[in-house]
Amino acid sequence: MLDPGTEAKSKPRPKRGQPHLRLTRGPQTMGTLGGSGGGADGRERVEGFLKGRLSVWQPSLPLVELGLDSLDLVQLRNGFQKAFKLPVPMAYFTNAQQTLDELLDKLVAKMS
Repeated sequence: MLDPGTEAKSKPRPKRGQPHLRLTRGPQTMGTLGGSGGGADGRERVEGFLKGRLSVWQPSLPLVELGLDSLDLVQLRNGFQKAFKLPVPMAYFTNAQQTLDELLDKLVAKMS
């Protein structure tokens, strides 16, 4: 059993009914994100987009553990499409067992 002090130091996990998604447009304007190009710059732009919308950023955390429901995922996808002006299949977002890092890789590859 964990010591109460140890538990407080562990990585934050969502509580049931409290998704870790901030449905905001983020500090970026839509024009600054658009365009193609993967690589380090593309990865940074996509990561910045996701970080601007998720209240917890843990790349190894599966999407299911973020507490996101289907509406949250649709809104995240739609926001990405609008920001980057790229069509993205909903299937990229529906694998609940994939990690944020795996989703990030898919989205960066889509930009290439």
